[in-house]
Amino acid sequence: MGELFPVLAGVAIGFVVQFIASARMRTIALIALSIVAGFIASYISGELFLSWDFLLIDIPLVFIGALATSFLLTWQRSRQVPR
Repeated sequence: MGELFPVLAGVAIGFVVQFIASARMRTIALIALSIVAGFIASYISGELFLSWDFLLIDIPLVFIGALATSFLLTWQRSRQVPR
């Protein structure tokens, strides 16, 4: 249950970055927001008070969730048949 927030934050970030037009800015925003959300996730769960090493777990969890969501949304958008 403790790793639910990082994954859900990643999914939310994946949805948010889809509104950025430039691919370069989308990538920068995805990385920056993943770092911030990973830090917040470690803080909320209290892991940050035990060790900074938990950032090495939470940041990639957020990033993978965001990247997977972004890829799925891009894939779905490219599959839509024009009417």
